[in-house]
Amino acid sequence: MKPLWFLFLFLGTSHAFLGINFGKLFGWFESAKTTYDKYKLEALQQWNSANFASVFGNKLLQTAIEYNPNFRVGTRDVKFYLYTKQNPTDAVEIWEDSQVLTKTYFDVKAPVKIICHGFLSSYKSGPGQTIAPMYLQHMYDVNVIVIDWSSLSGIFTKGSSLKDLKNDIYFPPAKYTESVGRFTASLVDFLVGQGTSLKNIHLIGHSLGAHAMGWAGRSVQVGKIPRITALDPAAPCFENNLASTCIEGNYVPIGTSDADFVDAIHTHGRFYGYTLPIGHVDFYPNGGMTQPGCKYLQFGTCSHSRSIDLYAETISPSSRLIGQKCSSWEDYEKQKCNSYEYAKMGEFCPWTSRGTYFLSTKDKPPFAV
Repeated sequence: MKPLWFLFLFLGTSHAFLGINFGKLFGWFESAKTTYDKYKLEALQQWNSANFASVFGNKLLQTAIEYNPNFRVGTRDVKFYLYTKQNPTDAVEIWEDSQVLTKTYFDVKAPVKIICHGFLSSYKSGPGQTIAPMYLQHMYDVNVIVIDWSSLSGIFTKGSSLKDLKNDIYFPPAKYTESVGRFTASLVDFLVGQGTSLKNIHLIGHSLGAHAMGWAGRSVQVGKIPRITALDPAAPCFENNLASTCIEGNYVPIGTSDADFVDAIHTHGRFYGYTLPIGHVDFYPNGGMTQPGCKYLQFGTCSHSRSIDLYAETISPSSRLIGQKCSSWEDYEKQKCNSYEYAKMGEFCPWTSRGTYFLSTKDKPPFAV
């Protein structure tokens, strides 16, 4: 009966999967002390699901077994790419070097938007490719910096030996959010030292990137970050309190102490995304669980990434994505909210907004109803 119970646990849901203690799994690979342990390891090695692999990577199980806990993030694992109106499509890599910065179109007097992708993503495929063009189109002058930590975020690199892999499985990328955040904080300190005003800096992160930006906020040395926007911040290892399951690390979620103003958009709660309020103000489009037009078999990626599309739309001054303050989605649907407070979601959200806001959207852009 035990083997059957294990398979049910593993195949049931992503949260059931997260219930496996991978710390023990690594030990099983080394010693496999009991027949039962060996059976469980064999089941893991033989199990194959294209749907699961499409989300967590084709080499998930091998990496889980071969993961090197002694790996340390290096400076070249976190890169920063600059877009401006002068180079709207061809990003220029920047780093903490004044001579490098002066050779770019970076404007120390303009607002700075720093965008961070999440799990299984990169600067070319993540939120930056959707959000950056909107900023460049609608803002008079702006520096858009897109972070690339794809070497850490779970994209398999062919040719790497398994023992050197630091990707393809969710838990190491979740752990590396701290390093990504600290490198980002160092860049912010550098930019301020070059003449950028701290009040002009806005951090935006999707999924694990939201927690990385939380680390950036709490690590900046030159002052407090004015604003961080969390786009469907990741739940596993953060909200789910799976310290015994996730690889040892500091899984600290983004919070209100990380910036003067933290706003969050929740689009896939109870699965990939955070369910509970996490910012000064939290928006829950369509209840924040699943999004219109997203099919169940899409495994949540559609709803999880919808936060990016919704935020991008709010950058237009004509956006009508407006939430109503309410205690629950059910009360909102029944028009039983005790408050008549409304707030724009996204870029133009008032910094005085507090609490939870709900709104309905369409299934495709323009999303405003």
